[in-house]
Amino acid sequence: MSPGTTSIVNIDANFKRQVLGFFMTTDPNIRLNHVLSRRTEKTGLWLDKLLELQNWHSTPGSSIWLTGIPGSGKTTLSSLIVQEALCRGSRKVGVAYFYGCFTETQSAVTVISTLVSQLARQNDEAYEALCVYYKSLHRRHGLPNAIGRVPTTDRLVGLFQEISECFEQVYIIIDGLDECDRDVVGILPDISGPGTNVSMAVLSRDQCDIRCSFSENIPGFSIINIEAQDKDVMTFVEHVVTNHHRLQRLPVSLKQAVRASLTTHWNGMYVPGSGLTNRQLCRVNSERLTILLLGSCG
Repeated sequence: MSPGTTSIVNIDANFKRQVLGFFMTTDPNIRLNHVLSRRTEKTGLWLDKLLELQNWHSTPGSSIWLTGIPGSGKTTLSSLIVQEALCRGSRKVGVAYFYGCFTETQSAVTVISTLVSQLARQNDEAYEALCVYYKSLHRRHGLPNAIGRVPTTDRLVGLFQEISECFEQVYIIIDGLDECDRDVVGILPDISGPGTNVSMAVLSRDQCDIRCSFSENIPGFSIINIEAQDKDVMTFVEHVVTNHHRLQRLPVSLKQAVRASLTTHWNGMYVPGSGLTNRQLCRVNSERLTILLLGSCG
């Protein structure tokens, strides 16, 4: 490095936090940790055995779409995919993820901003590209504390493409795509797919607009239909029956009745690690039996 050249590593830490924070208004790591903390141990292990997922891990430019009904465990499974991708991450392998939320619809700007901010934290060259765009937004307003202009979707897509080239492979995981703005679906073919080094995994309900967009614009994407796996449901129910403070007091015969009732009538819905609440119990077809059993606990 020539004299007078400033290393990107030595950039003022406060300014770096400001740049990264400007593009990431919501921290997906908080959601990731929350979901994983509520997951029932040993559930979702079947996921890593799927050939489609194994191919996704090893093939840059591949795309998978995991679909399922509400309550089928998509968010927990997406978090397991993120966790495995993070284990593979390095300066040469980037990982970024996003959680959609039904209480607040996220725009394409929010989604892509969050992704590029995460990647910029993993590679100095990627951060430098993000920093250049940040400065262009603030140039007319002064640095470092000016509000600046708002990023645009087109420029962020171009920035994502530039940043992804700083890595040999990039894993992108988006959970709850159906909870995001419709324009998010439209930009995904621009940042992933054959010819890129971006491996994208998307989880959502099966909706026509998503299916049509992927079919027309992302050749070779794989579809994985998710529903509650019998082994996961049994593991979850056993965890609940063993640890729920009211069910612990039931006689053995009634515990067996609860196990049989819940595993038989779950109808493909499974919320791993969410704990058993009266509300969830009432979703089961054997509502009267369950409430009766809980009521007998006092």
